[in-house]
Amino acid sequence: MKESVHKIPVCSMMPKGKGQPNHHLIESVVNGKALFIGEGKTVVKYPLIIASRCNIPFLLPVEGTGEIIHGEMFDVDEPMLKRLDALEGHPAWYKREEIPIANSNGCSKCWCYMLEHFKPDLLHLPYLSNFDFHSLSKDQQYMAPAARSKHDTENFWIDVKREEFYISPLQFEELYPYAKDKY
Repeated sequence: MKESVHKIPVCSMMPKGKGQPNHHLIESVVNGKALFIGEGKTVVKYPLIIASRCNIPFLLPVEGTGEIIHGEMFDVDEPMLKRLDALEGHPAWYKREEIPIANSNGCSKCWCYMLEHFKPDLLHLPYLSNFDFHSLSKDQQYMAPAARSKHDTENFWIDVKREEFYISPLQFEELYPYAKDKY
């Protein structure tokens, strides 16, 4: 029986190269298998922004707005996909969607994590074409999960989600048990 493989672009939380936030997750065989298959870019523009008290990069599901997003592409197995889903809080926090990605071999559909139910004012923030932790200004530095206080972990979503999608800290822990792990 052939093992299930999923294509996934890494253009948001685990961007290009070692030393980027959360990239260690895709490199760890404990989480499953991930095979680098090359650089890729979205076929359509999307808004990739930095927002919240933790300066998290968010990809918003608004086709045709923003920039062509550049990142790495990986083939991942089912255990790795589940680990990435847990990191991104799919399907309650982010929604994993298949979108067309272009690379040197043409175009293929890849999974990407999009922030649904976002506050409309996020579309007024500057758009990025990729997320590079090392090129951000001091006031835009991403706060890794291990560096976040319990308050930040429980409440950063208030900064980006529409009010009707707020959840209590208890609901947060039930929906996002991975947040306790601090990776």
